Amino acid sequence: MSFSLTGVLGALFDAREGEQVHGIGVKMGLLRGSSIHLNQAIMNTYCKCGNKVAAVKMFDEISEPDVMSWTEWIGAACDGLEDLELFKVLQSGDLEMSEYTMINVLSAIAGPRLLISGRQVQALCQKVGFLKVICVSNALMSMYGKCGGMYDARHVFDDMLHRVSVSWNSLNAGYSENGFSSQGLEVFSQMRDLSLQPNEYTLASILEVVSNSNSVIQAMQIHLHMIKCGFMFNDSMMKQKRYGHADAFNLFYTSRSLYLEVDSTIFSIFIKACGALTDLVQGRVVHSLCLKFGFDQDTFVESTVIDIYCKCGSIGDAQKAFRITSRDNLAAWNAMIMGYAQHGCFHEVSKVFEKMCKSGIELDEITFLVFLTSRCHAGLVREANDYLNSMFELHRVIPHLEHYACMVDLLSRVGLLEDAKRTIDQMPIHPDAHIWQILLSACNIHRNVVLGNFAAVKLLELQPENESAYLLLSNLYASAGMWIDVGKLRKKMKEKVVHK
Repeated sequence: MSFSLTGVLGALFDAREGEQVHGIGVKMGLLRGSSIHLNQAIMNTYCKCGNKVAAVKMFDEISEPDVMSWTEWIGAACDGLEDLELFKVLQSGDLEMSEYTMINVLSAIAGPRLLISGRQVQALCQKVGFLKVICVSNALMSMYGKCGGMYDARHVFDDMLHRVSVSWNSLNAGYSENGFSSQGLEVFSQMRDLSLQPNEYTLASILEVVSNSNSVIQAMQIHLHMIKCGFMFNDSMMKQKRYGHADAFNLFYTSRSLYLEVDSTIFSIFIKACGALTDLVQGRVVHSLCLKFGFDQDTFVESTVIDIYCKCGSIGDAQKAFRITSRDNLAAWNAMIMGYAQHGCFHEVSKVFEKMCKSGIELDEITFLVFLTSRCHAGLVREANDYLNSMFELHRVIPHLEHYACMVDLLSRVGLLEDAKRTIDQMPIHPDAHIWQILLSACNIHRNVVLGNFAAVKLLELQPENESAYLLLSNLYASAGMWIDVGKLRKKMKEKVVHK
């Protein structure tokens, strides 16, 4: 039975549910046995649910705690107590001294206020000879990084007789987390001087360090080094640095000067960064580079080129690029109708949409969102409603909140507030705050106090401190001459700590 409860506890993330299982264990006498697995599971549940005090109390009930129990206690105490007397615990003899124990202890120490405790643990490790163990030294550096003690971390690193990639990673991660960009670059340079091949985690760490320093040139150099080392740019690495289009051009031409082959990886970085271009000349340069290096048939590149031309205001160039795209490239079709919609070419949006339907292309939620948005701006209520209803019936595309928001916005714009409310009521999904705010804004414009008050109540249920909700409702009351209600609402705003 205790193992069944242990399995249940492992899946819990609610403190009250953990307390209920704890109560069952006490009632059945399972916590008095010689096995401590259930006790540890309860401690772990309390820790991950944030009830550190209960976790510490649970530890006190264990007659003979093992290393895992001590580790859980240390983790709870580090977060829940102001002064953790780790040094006394480690020297008391109650906790078995081993490299594994020290690593677990160090992993539980985090935060500047525990820096002294961390130094005490290091002194004890040195006394018993554990600093010679590489994994203990690595854990020490990681601990100092979490506590903000990078001076201590560097001393540990310099004193190591042998270093592995984890050692370099730990030091670089610490520098990155604490904003020491120049020191991080120094460590990276040392690796290169020693002809050490950095792995992708080391490069990701140093890239984050450089990104924090806002040094575009250095970040590009790291990116290029990663490409030369054969590492791919996954999403987590791309998030380390977001280039502007000027930096993207520099990166692209630097890679050419280093005789790096322009493959799809490099070009995808380049074209993504150029996605926000609004200069027509540079947009045409990007397009010519696509043609030159043979990436004009890439589906992502095709749609991006169309998008760039639309943002540059050249619908003509976008149309030319669209005519030579693959007919089954849905992203290109979406980019084209989005461009037409942005420039107010609502008739062209309809024509392209009809062509898509006749071509047998499977439309997606983005296609319908762009189309409905264009209908909204054109004020075409009946057409928008027909296509919203046909999304699932004819095309098997499930409408999302954004699609219903477009419909509510359209109905609200033309003053059909009751129809907008009816659309919200008939939605198969719960409306979010954005939809209620659309309706409230429209009620403010059309001075519908009753419906506006209803929308405000719904909005404030979802976002009790939404300042705009109070302001819109206050303006609505004022426009209707309801000054007493305006005063009450302002008083309520102060109670909710919402400041105008």
